[in-house]
Amino acid sequence: MDSLGKKVGIVISFSLGTPNGRCYDPPAVALEIQSTSPAVDDTFSVLVCQDGFATPDVIYFDGADCTGQPYLPFSAAVGYPLSLIPRAAIDARGGGNLLYVREPGSGAETIDAVSHLFSEECISGYAPPAVEVVRAVLLTDLNDQFTPPFHLD
Repeated sequence: MDSLGKKVGIVISFSLGTPNGRCYDPPAVALEIQSTSPAVDDTFSVLVCQDGFATPDVIYFDGADCTGQPYLPFSAAVGYPLSLIPRAAIDARGGGNLLYVREPGSGAETIDAVSHLFSEECISGYAPPAVEVVRAVLLTDLNDQFTPPFHLD
């Protein structure tokens, strides 16, 4: 629940010991977002901290300083084997909660990432070579839909 009593989603697991750059051991929530595109999934797995959203995944970019085309790790974006809910990634720079999801129809490709974003930290010049990814798109800023702090109900 957010601070205004709005339901964020259903807790689907607890990510015990999962690093995410924002908080420790947050619950994973099945977050439902109404998209204007029927090609975009409407349910994603994100981590919820008291002060905002987080993700255990990075967002890769083909440009320096976390600019250019964004990409998500392939296995996370399409859901790990047997997963029913794909994960989304969060860009928390500048107090935002930007939700990145798999671009509709995007298949696996291998890129040499120039930079990557982990929560609020952009890392340029150090990215794993030849990483398997899918193209990502910015779906929404979750700050427009939910108001921290969050709590379990």
